[in-house]
Amino acid sequence: MMKMEGGRTKYGFVVRGESFDGGPINFGAYHPALRTLRLELADFGSTGTLGELYDVLPPGHRFSSRSGSDIDHRSQAARGVRVLRGRDILRNGTVVDTEDDDDAQLADVPLDRRLRAGDFVVRAITSNRPGDGLIIAEVTSEDLPAVAGSSVLVLRRKAQHPGPVHDFVLSYLRSPRCVELSLVDQLHGAIRLTVSSLSNMLVPHPDSEMITALAHLQQVKNKMQGWQNEASGLLNSVFDERSAKAARTRIIEQGRTLRQRAEEADSLTSLSGRIRKRFPLPVAYRWRAMEAELSGGPSRAGYEAILGFFEVLAAYLAQLAAAMAAHAGIQLQEIDDIASKVSAGRGGTTMGDWLAILESTKGKKFRALDDDAAIGEIRNAFGPRVAEARAWLKAARNDKAHERPVDDVQLPAAILTAKRHLDQIMEDLSFLPDLSLRFVSDFQWDDLAKSGRASYEELVGDHPVVPAVVGTVNTILEKGSLYIVDPLDRWHRIRPFLIRERCPECKTWSTFYLDRRIGAETMLKSLEHGHVISAGPHVIRGLEAVGYLPGY
Repeated sequence: MMKMEGGRTKYGFVVRGESFDGGPINFGAYHPALRTLRLELADFGSTGTLGELYDVLPPGHRFSSRSGSDIDHRSQAARGVRVLRGRDILRNGTVVDTEDDDDAQLADVPLDRRLRAGDFVVRAITSNRPGDGLIIAEVTSEDLPAVAGSSVLVLRRKAQHPGPVHDFVLSYLRSPRCVELSLVDQLHGAIRLTVSSLSNMLVPHPDSEMITALAHLQQVKNKMQGWQNEASGLLNSVFDERSAKAARTRIIEQGRTLRQRAEEADSLTSLSGRIRKRFPLPVAYRWRAMEAELSGGPSRAGYEAILGFFEVLAAYLAQLAAAMAAHAGIQLQEIDDIASKVSAGRGGTTMGDWLAILESTKGKKFRALDDDAAIGEIRNAFGPRVAEARAWLKAARNDKAHERPVDDVQLPAAILTAKRHLDQIMEDLSFLPDLSLRFVSDFQWDDLAKSGRASYEELVGDHPVVPAVVGTVNTILEKGSLYIVDPLDRWHRIRPFLIRERCPECKTWSTFYLDRRIGAETMLKSLEHGHVISAGPHVIRGLEAVGYLPGY
């Protein structure tokens, strides 16, 4: 290894060309794999030191050299406060109850050195067991009065950081990854923490999208626990009433409500249930129509419905991507190509156009937008994980368009293959329900309050009739336009890439996109049912403004 310029082998690694700060040369500090993992912590959002989030305090009490001279082993009624030792901090995140601590130690300490409710106490010395992180417990009012002993360090949160950030960092500290990546002293299989090592410990800081995701998970957990507690309470109260008849009626009626609630939640565990209830209306509607065609068994109409759904899906995603590019000021050559083709009357928009737009979002122009909650998700659509499925469905759709049909003998197998590939793609689009599609039917802006009042329709699920919602927003919206609202509650206008109009043929409100030119008319096509309408002057001006048609 002495002859190596750098790199690693099974015996170790070599680091050259770096200046050392004169401190101890920690094996883990320079290990290439561990250094890479430390850098990747920033992928959660950013990284910083633990001292940026917490004041790290030394023990509030240290035993004197005279054994027990300042310690009282008597009951809590004795003068003094309890001294927390390392062993009093349990792996489950709690402190040993005072009544369970037969060997409690008491000491007289000033108020400013005592623990407070909300502090976190950390074992300063602990065994390095596989699968364990740092051992930390939150101090509650029931644990007080108390003071940290000589084998305990204290974390006191700084107020400027929101609670979810602290929760996230504490989860990291309790994980084995923290011990693996932290530059702390380890001796004879034990971890030894100091005020300095804990303050300087590198920890991940979650970004706003990660915080939102964690908050949603906590809401789900609380909701599920609430349902469980409600069912348990009902089961335990069967014989609480004097009247057996009244008890029977109550259990049946309240149990029915709980069962229906659970069945509704369970329906979302299936892919089909999630798509039909949580995906945007144009996608969910076409999925429902496709399933209806397939419900009667293998048929050519069912096979074509699968391929048609795939094209609609590509068209919908491409319009979102094009809108995000326009908002970011990114010019797409694919948009120019569509404008040239449509304006010259050489044909209409095709699935190839939509797939080309989606592919362009994976290029260099979009890399700077990776952190955006909307475009970051859309860029991953039809990615490497579903490349084979995408290619198969594209080829099948092209075969149909060029009149190369599947023969009747091969049709059942082709349907199974097509549906399997489509399911794989839809599983990969689990982010789509988080990009809410909304139609603003009315809007009023209060310039003094810098807030607006919007009436909008949440276009979700497979039914075209949806109720209006009224809410307050902090951005100016455009009445009569479609928007995508991302998980950070930011509104992105999708007009004119997608518009919402009442279809003159079927009389239902539908979502339209650019289809082709016929003579002097610009035609729009519905995502939901394929009906075609003529675009009005207002829509044409919008299409010209974004480059879909020449004119600007």
